[in-house]
Amino acid sequence: MPLNFYQKITIVAIESLLNHKLRCGLSILGIICGVTAIVAMFSIGEGARKKAIEQIENLGTNNIYIKSQTLGILTTKDAERISKSCTSIESTATIRDIDALPKLSAKDTAIRIMSCSPNLLNIIGLKVIEGRFISEFDVKNRNLIAVIGNAASRNFGQEGKTGGYIRLEDQYFKVAGIIKRANDLGKDQSSVATRDYSNMIFLPSGTSLGLKSPEENEEEPLNEIIIKIAKKDEVIDSATIIKRSLKLSHKGMEDYEIIVPLELLNQAEKTNRIFDIVLGSIAFISLLVGGIGIMNIMLATVTERTREIGIRRAVGASKFHIITQFLIEAVILTTTGGVLGVITGVLSVVFVSVIFNFEMSVTFKAVIIPLIMAMLTGIFFGLYPAKKASDMDPAQALSVE
Repeated sequence: MPLNFYQKITIVAIESLLNHKLRCGLSILGIICGVTAIVAMFSIGEGARKKAIEQIENLGTNNIYIKSQTLGILTTKDAERISKSCTSIESTATIRDIDALPKLSAKDTAIRIMSCSPNLLNIIGLKVIEGRFISEFDVKNRNLIAVIGNAASRNFGQEGKTGGYIRLEDQYFKVAGIIKRANDLGKDQSSVATRDYSNMIFLPSGTSLGLKSPEENEEEPLNEIIIKIAKKDEVIDSATIIKRSLKLSHKGMEDYEIIVPLELLNQAEKTNRIFDIVLGSIAFISLLVGGIGIMNIMLATVTERTREIGIRRAVGASKFHIITQFLIEAVILTTTGGVLGVITGVLSVVFVSVIFNFEMSVTFKAVIIPLIMAMLTGIFFGLYPAKKASDMDPAQALSVE
């Protein structure tokens, strides 16, 4: 099968490049460095973005968190008032941190105790792996039962298993169940969700007051109220209603913090778009430097090959043929550098991820964008040298020694 025009030109271009291996190698090296940096930057950015979004989504995009700055600012009355003020609320959970420690050695003081309402289980995505969770019956009758996180259960030994009894201050609580977080992030907890539920002990709301005071209080002080909105598209509007309700009931005092994960998610997406623009700009600058190097090499090549160009023009090569040959040479250089840069970049990302345990994510975008940019760099920076070569006068070119 005879070779077509572009195949012939490509072969000629490759042969010309192979005649200047060192010069071409140095040109390719600049592109490799630029593309490697781009792949690494995109992978770092994508890894950070995924981690941030995972942490925010772990809070529940349908949830709204209200946190008290000090115990007693929020109460069960606030939770009731909020439930009545907003019709889009699906359920509301309350949390009170208990200032007490389980009877364990000092090294296990990471275990924390909280009293909570039964619907906390579903709102924050807790999963019962043994026994059961707190029920409304437990809250109503102030049953001395406890539900333990899976990590805390191991620290208690046999007493921490379902049916056992654990001592909290001067009272014993029967272990009704063991739970874990359905989407546990392990040690990398979100800066918003600071509670490590696997290391917590859950007591029925109200019953926990028995640790410090046996008297039943009608209005229990709370550390946190978690609200689940029925529909995701109603979260932002519901948050506005809740903020207004709290502002009125607290007489304008903002002694609490309202966290809306959906707003954080939207903000994270906006930040990611800005980050992509910044990375794109850095990528452009990196390849610009490599492209300038390519253009310098091509201009030098044109000067050195003046007589060759004159001969080709004399035997019938058109300006289009000359432009095509030099453009192909430039694109071969940048594409080769782009492919090697992508390979080097991916290997660098894998190395950093494994050795330094740094979360990075190589995506299709992180591979294809640098490669396309490298090819476009070859076309852009190869166009002027190619045009200069094609504009040579054949007679003058042939007279050059």
